[in-house]
Amino acid sequence: MVDEVEAIADGQQTGLQIKKPKSLERQ
Repeated sequence: MVDEVEAIADGQQTGLQIKKPKSLERQ
């Protein structure tokens, strides 16, 4: 779970579109 949170934070800066679906699912 901790890795996911970090991945989302990093995705917002580099791979937003890659981590967008996951961020939406979590929220």
